[in-house]
Amino acid sequence: MIPVANLETERDFNFPFTPWSIQKDFMNHLYDGLQNGKVLVMESPTGTGKSLSLICGSLKWLKDHEERTEKERMQEIEDERAALGAPLADEPSWVLDFAKEEVAKDVQDIIAKKRKREERLAEIRRRALSGEEDDKAKHRFKRPKTAGAQKDSQDDEDRLIVDYDSETEISKPKASFLDGPEDPTEDDLDLPDETKIIYCSRTHSQISQFVKELRRSAYSSTTKSVSLGSRQGMCINESVRKLGSLPKMNDRCLDLMKASTKEEGGCEYLAKDPATRVQFTDQLHAAIRDIEDMVDLGKRLHTCPYYAARDAVRPSQVLTLPYNLLLQASARESLGIDVKGKVVIIDEAHNLIDTITSIYSVSLTLQDLERAARQLQGYLQRYKKRLKGCNLAYIRQLNVIIGALKKPLTKPVAKAKDDRSVVMVNDFVHMLSIDHINLFKIGHYLAESRLGQKLQGFAEKFDMKGMDEGESEVYVPKHMSTIQNVSTFLMSLTNADLEGRIMLSVTDDPATSMMKYLLLNPANAFRRIVEEARAVVLAGGTMAPIPQLVDELFLYVPKDRLSPFSCGHIIPATSILSIAAATGPTGRPFDVTFEHRSEPSLMNELGAAIANLCNVVPGGVVCFFGSYDYMDKVNGHWEKEGLLKRICAKKQVFKEPKQSSMVEPTLREYATCIEGGRKPGAKQTGGILFAVVGGKMSEGIKLVIVVGLPFPNPNSLELQEKLKYMKSRASTAASSKEDVVSDYYENICMKAVNQSIGRAIRHKDDYAAIVLLDRRYQQRRIKSKLPAWIRDAGVMEHNGFGMVVGAVANFFRNKRTPPNPH
Repeated sequence: MIPVANLETERDFNFPFTPWSIQKDFMNHLYDGLQNGKVLVMESPTGTGKSLSLICGSLKWLKDHEERTEKERMQEIEDERAALGAPLADEPSWVLDFAKEEVAKDVQDIIAKKRKREERLAEIRRRALSGEEDDKAKHRFKRPKTAGAQKDSQDDEDRLIVDYDSETEISKPKASFLDGPEDPTEDDLDLPDETKIIYCSRTHSQISQFVKELRRSAYSSTTKSVSLGSRQGMCINESVRKLGSLPKMNDRCLDLMKASTKEEGGCEYLAKDPATRVQFTDQLHAAIRDIEDMVDLGKRLHTCPYYAARDAVRPSQVLTLPYNLLLQASARESLGIDVKGKVVIIDEAHNLIDTITSIYSVSLTLQDLERAARQLQGYLQRYKKRLKGCNLAYIRQLNVIIGALKKPLTKPVAKAKDDRSVVMVNDFVHMLSIDHINLFKIGHYLAESRLGQKLQGFAEKFDMKGMDEGESEVYVPKHMSTIQNVSTFLMSLTNADLEGRIMLSVTDDPATSMMKYLLLNPANAFRRIVEEARAVVLAGGTMAPIPQLVDELFLYVPKDRLSPFSCGHIIPATSILSIAAATGPTGRPFDVTFEHRSEPSLMNELGAAIANLCNVVPGGVVCFFGSYDYMDKVNGHWEKEGLLKRICAKKQVFKEPKQSSMVEPTLREYATCIEGGRKPGAKQTGGILFAVVGGKMSEGIKLVIVVGLPFPNPNSLELQEKLKYMKSRASTAASSKEDVVSDYYENICMKAVNQSIGRAIRHKDDYAAIVLLDRRYQQRRIKSKLPAWIRDAGVMEHNGFGMVVGAVANFFRNKRTPPNPH
């Protein structure tokens, strides 16, 4: 690799305006990290242009890398040609000349193919700018004629699993709901796998925002990008879309694909013609498009964007997708995503550990197991005379395993209370008496035979229907791939014993009586990505406390490969006021611990404090509680005591809804209220939003109040097992072990607090106050875990609440009302 020289002049990142110093530092650190293959943990507070800095820093590196790589390729050709030109007594000159040309041919073909495609994309862009419409884009493909419904005998053939030889176990390409049509071999589809930036975030809206920033950048006209998502967001077939739920859409799509392969009327949008697929990829890469744009393009070209996007993955330079599609190896393989040598950027990375834990923690209810047993039994009854030896043997083994899994969830009549327990994985396998069964072979069989999909089709056909004459009635609910869930759970039992735990919860209700594999070590689930990728970037507005993230994910990574970065805020220290308040208006300590938080005197003190703050704060206030239950309890008490009426005299009250569908309407009403409060003569000076730390809302306007420290429930079995695991990993000293547990417990709490207060500042001209109502916030250990930009601005400590109100009043008195950034 050609080394990058130390630059005497500043790198030109093509930033759309003159970057701030913290943005320059961010982009330079990112560029150097990508060049040197680092694992970067990068913190850039909300409002400091993190997304644009990620785009400009990474794409500047990518452009330079591509230029260096092409030079290296050409140099390699020249070096090999020179080596072949050395005198060889026994070789004629024409043989040497031929060898020289063969050496260069492959590389030159790749370069020529890329240049040819760039010319096509340039022409599409030119047409778009000139207002011309591509004649090809007008083309519409006729829907293939549909044949009649398949006969039952053909249905049976489709649902019958093929002969399986467990001895040879010849692997074939795995099929899943993500599988698309076979790739043709035409030159225009056989494009090289570009070095690319793989950008992931948690939600569709966050990815869309990133794509908008990419579109605004100077790199938009030369960057080839593609966004990947689920069928719910990308399917354009109305007969599939109207089904609503993802499992139903998956089922229906698979049926249409089967019909299409047999020319019996499948999905009209499933393009198999290479020219159509190439056209979609070219149109997609000629502009920066988000999911909505890709859906519009698919409708215009009469081509399924969900599957057509797969062709665009390899030749893309920027790939955007949700966390879950990257973190699961099976999903990456189905989408054709190879992280080897690529740059992986995970934004909003404070959610990464929780996401990995959630993906790889698998639950099975007693109801799931009973359903799976019924499906298998019904399938076996119908096809047992036609199933070959190995298939029959594996299905019977599965029946044995499912029967064993049901036993620990079957509650004895004598037990009156719910029974919860935790078991080591190896102990659980021995307890079930299935330790003699090779679970790896079972998993391999389920993947290769596609039994789960066959059972799903079988369930659809015989849902609430009897079997053939002479066979018993079998109930197999529709659209429920229960065997797939069982398979995933069984594969979790093959993990290392210390990696996870089995949690058992036995109740009277089969729907709630369940077993769960809890992943304790997320590092190994993420390790393959870290080791295969050229560089990995974890970015976020608030990543503190960073040491916990490193400890949980990167203990195996050499220290010289880890490269943390945290920049300050763009706002001056005078634009942020942070106060840790230890006592309330009457002098009662803010001791919002689990033991004391429900005391009427404490709730009264909190209500009076918030009412006093609302008197001196203009605009919007957000007040965070540790949980929905505590928020409701406190609000109910305030209403009874008249404290809520005092708050309502100055602020209209809003509460964070538990239903996701109600979040946006509530935020709109809250914003409208704040605008109304700015009008002269308004009785109320804005609104107050009561929200939950770590909930759906975490944006403040002028004042952010945090009530207490939201420590997780210490009685949670999952938390207890995680703390035991963290303790087992600590050094042998008893004090060290206790410190590790205490530190981890505090970090969970402060991570949630930091995410809530981290969005108080939205832009460079903004200002806000933060009031932390709990005396524990004055402890040095707790204060040290607040975001660096808040600590740097200073956290004031007032024991008298009158001084707190005075400081807040003076702060807002000295600030002018800024322009609305929205």
